[in-house]
This record gives sequence, structure tokens and C-alpha cells, in this order.
Amino acid sequence: MRFQDIKTECQFLAMALLMSLSACSGGGGATTATPNTTTTTTNTTTTNAAVTSPAVTGGTTAVFAAVATPSIATTRINFFRQLVGINPVTEDAALNQTAQNHVNYMINNNLTQLVHTETAGLISFTGASPLDRYVQVRTTPFYDAYVAESIGSYSDQYAAVDQLINSVYHQLPLLHAYTSHVGVASVATAALDGTIIDVVKPVNTVAMPLYVYPADGYSSAPIDFYGEIPDPLAGSVVVGQVAGGVMSMYAPSHVLVVSSASFTEVATGNVLVVETLDKNTDPHAILTTESVFFIPHQKLKPLTQYQMSVQYSLDGGATLTRTWRFTTA
Repeated sequence: MRFQDIKTECQFLAMALLMSLSACSGGGGATTATPNTTTTTTNTTTTNAAVTSPAVTGGTTAVFAAVATPSIATTRINFFRQLVGINPVTEDAALNQTAQNHVNYMINNNLTQLVHTETAGLISFTGASPLDRYVQVRTTPFYDAYVAESIGSYSDQYAAVDQLINSVYHQLPLLHAYTSHVGVASVATAALDGTIIDVVKPVNTVAMPLYVYPADGYSSAPIDFYGEIPDPLAGSVVVGQVAGGVMSMYAPSHVLVVSSASFTEVATGNVLVVETLDKNTDPHAILTTESVFFIPHQKLKPLTQYQMSVQYSLDGGATLTRTWRFTTA
């Protein structure tokens, strides 16, 4: 049965855009902030997952304080980012404190489930949302960036990152090329076991080359996918079953359109059915035109090489083909 390895919520809070007042003449899904204040108003989707806000320019570039020794989680995230060919993230002291403050809130209030939100008036409250909590910790203004939070259901940071990478909505903030900084804190008590990862993704409209996960030649790809909340396979024939490991394509600041996808077991030539998730087929309307995900309808074989071949276009251009191979763990 799917979800059996998800001990608690693994939700990805809606990315909330924080911009300077001089740049907020655009429409409704924005969050505004001015210097010397921590008052924010956040628009989120009802699914508690990623939302897209208009690109904004102007404001003041945020200042970050890198930690001397990155956490296991950050090192593992950068391992995957290097594999797919994008820049590493930097672990930020303020984001670390934001995540740790949220851990303290859950512990001090004797919570038995990992949550994203906090309630004003309870012990150790520092902000209702990750965005609120981060602004409280910062000592300098913060503009023109998104803040998001993913929670893995393991205090083992290595395992938590692997779990989040092998997903759809939780993979997005960790493997998006524009994500620049992360903060990490883990909790391991009799009631709670998990790792909080808060990320900052600056507003960016510079088009990036297409990249894929698992990377071509990768030799330890997951064989199965037990699901996440919200469920990217809601309404699919795969509901209630264990699916194969997640695959993805990213083309930041492009309109990526996939016309066909063929997934085969290399040794036998067997073709496997995959679910294709994009902006138009995503059951939760979370994905944008920048990424497409593929989930096999069946569990993959261990120590087996597979090939993915995708026909796609960028920004309405000619049809291109991207083919890559990887081996399962």
C-alpha cells in the first residue's frame, strides 16, 4: 500500500513571494514587506504545496551568513544538484535557526505530528508560516525571493533528503536551479522523527539549460515511490499501489512541453507505462511549465538499467529528443 513509508506529513508549504513595496503593483498572489517590519500577508493554496507567483525585480538583495560546516542534509542535496548539473546551495545560519525554532515549537508543545504551521500564543511560537519565522530571525531586510519548507519523515538527514528527492512536490524546491540557500534542523523524540528543510529561492528569470533526474549514468536510482502529501497520483490507476521511482525534467524560465515519453528496461527491451505529470495533468495544479515528472506504474527491478527517452519542445520551438539511462540501487 502506498504511503506506508511516510510516517507523518511530508507536505511542502506554498512558496510565498516576498517583495519590496515599490515592486508590488502586480496582481494577487504576492506577499509584501517593507524594511524594519516583520508584518507579512501570505497567499497559499489549499493543498499546502508549491504555488507560482509573478516574477518581480527591484528591492534589496538579501544578505546571507553561510555556516562553516554544512549539515549532512545540505551535503546530500548538493550531491544530487551536482549530478544533474546545477549550482550547489549554501547553508544559511538564519535559515538553520528558523528550522530549529520550528523544531523547538513542536517539541515544547508536545506535538505528535510534524507540521508546517504554528499557532500564536503557544510555547516557542515564532511565526505562523516558514516565511514569517524566517523574517523574524533575519537582522537585515529580505526581498525578491521565495521561502519554502519541506519536511522529511526521518531524523536521519541522509535518508530524509533521499526521501524528498524521490518525490514530485518535495523534490521541486531542492532540485530547482534557482534555489540558493537552505536551513536544516532534525527532531528525534519518542513522538516525532523528522528533518525540516527551509529553502530560499531568489526571483530569477534567466533561462537555464534543460536537466534531468536521475542523471544520465546514475547507478543508485530508487526502485519505488510510496507517495507524498498531496498525492501526485490522485485519480490515477496507480492509486493504492507501489509505483516506480520518480523521474523529472527541468527547464527553468522556459515553457517545457513533453509530447511523448518512452521508458524501457534496457536488457529486455520491455516498455513500462509511466504517468506524466505537468502543468496540465497535475491533479493539484502545483506544477508550472518549467518542469515535468514521470512516475512508472510499477515498482522497478533492483540493479537494473533503464532508459528514458522524451520528445519535448521549449518555448514553442522544434521538437527535440532527450534520452538518458540510469541503474537502480
